[in-house]
Amino acid sequence: MKKILCISIAVCLLLCLCACGEGSAPPFAESAAPSSETGLSTSETELDPDSLAHEAKTPAETHPPRRPTLDIGEPIAFSYRDENSVIRAIGMVRVDNKTDEALALSPCEMEFYDADGAFVCKSDSVFAYPPVIEPGETAYYYEQVEPDLADTVALTLNVSVPNPDKAEPVRYEVSEETVTDSPYGGLVVSGKVFNPTEQAAELVCVAAVLFDESGEPLAVVQTVLMEPLTAGETKDFYIEDFLLPTELAAQAVASIQTYAYPL
Repeated sequence: MKKILCISIAVCLLLCLCACGEGSAPPFAESAAPSSETGLSTSETELDPDSLAHEAKTPAETHPPRRPTLDIGEPIAFSYRDENSVIRAIGMVRVDNKTDEALALSPCEMEFYDADGAFVCKSDSVFAYPPVIEPGETAYYYEQVEPDLADTVALTLNVSVPNPDKAEPVRYEVSEETVTDSPYGGLVVSGKVFNPTEQAAELVCVAAVLFDESGEPLAVVQTVLMEPLTAGETKDFYIEDFLLPTELAAQAVASIQTYAYPL
């Protein structure tokens, strides 16, 4: 009886061991099995040299190309009183196109600070005159603001000029420019503008940069023609600015550079 019992126990143990052996598989067997789509194991796919080379080249290939840059001059800022004794401030900065392509200048940001570094005011969309410059040309970002100041103070300027884009400039010819004092205060710049193109312009901006004897910029004045400028047409323009410093009279202007272009 004891022999039969021992034999039964041994048979049960043997059957349990066989069942356990059939249910367990090597841990690497499934991962090393060929893929039904590629015919490669997972380990072979991860270490594929061609795949690694492609991944290494992707960042360099997708890196955006560098955009043209500008030569940016020293910012100019000062506060003053206008003809009505209102405290105002002017900020301007020169930008030069040293490339061999025409560049379009996007609006920039200007931050005005006093001599102690305290924030005064900010302008978010400051335009350049002219907004498109050809190779070798110069433009001026220019802004007139009315800061919250009790009196005139020395100012500094922080300018954030965005990268320019390539563009094709359209210009109209300007002639017979004159600068005179307005009988009501301020300055008057007048002259003629001619459209040499075959396209009419609904809106035309005329901007004049005023310089002193040393060639330093004093201000920028501008206007928009009230009527369209048709192809081959010549019109008179008249710019009057009452918001300039009182000391800026016509005799202080040694030269002007005037631009006319469609908006």
